[in-house]
Amino acid sequence: MILSSFNFIIFSFLFINPIHATDNGCIADLANPPCHPAPGRCTTNSNDSHGGFVAETATVESVIINGLKRNKPFIGLHTSICETAHVAGNTRIDGNAQISGTAWVFGDARVDGNGRVDGDARVDGNAQITGDAQIFGDAWIDGNAQISGTAWVFGDAHIFENAQVIGTARVYGSVKVYGNAQIFGSARLFGNTHVYQDAKVYGDAYVGGNAKISGNDMISTGDYGF
Repeated sequence: MILSSFNFIIFSFLFINPIHATDNGCIADLANPPCHPAPGRCTTNSNDSHGGFVAETATVESVIINGLKRNKPFIGLHTSICETAHVAGNTRIDGNAQISGTAWVFGDARVDGNGRVDGDARVDGNAQITGDAQIFGDAWIDGNAQISGTAWVFGDAHIFENAQVIGTARVYGSVKVYGNAQIFGSARLFGNTHVYQDAKVYGDAYVGGNAKISGNDMISTGDYGF
């Protein structure tokens, strides 16, 4: 009986989308519906507010309230969950954010503004993706990390703990940014670079190779790590 109940829970989470609203109020432009377009519907959140668009192929964790299925995460009215993306836990997807590809957003993470999470990316913990930031590829954002502005994080990059990537920065490859490190301005990080503790990389710095930037290091310009 325990095994059967467990299997039912897993089945419900993976394959059953939350109950949908009956109108198209989440679609701002009916001539250009979200998700490219794809079949799907507007949803309802657990507080009975109108939720965003969820494609039929995507998965949003649901809860049952008064016999009705509702989104467990908060899915804002003008957001979209596309393709085979998964959104779960106490996450908040708001603004005009879009989660697509096979991306996972879970835990207490937040994606808002015009944030995009795509590909096989993962966002969890208390991570925040805001502004016009984009997370894609196999990138992983967790802990209390913050990605904002028009920053891009992609490849196998991992941003975690209290790290920040902001401005027009680009972080890709197998880079790891953690501790209280900050990447901002138009900095570029790639390769196997590690930036941690209270280090800062900013300006037009171009950092690659196997560079290790730590402590109170501050890299603001030029090439480093080659």
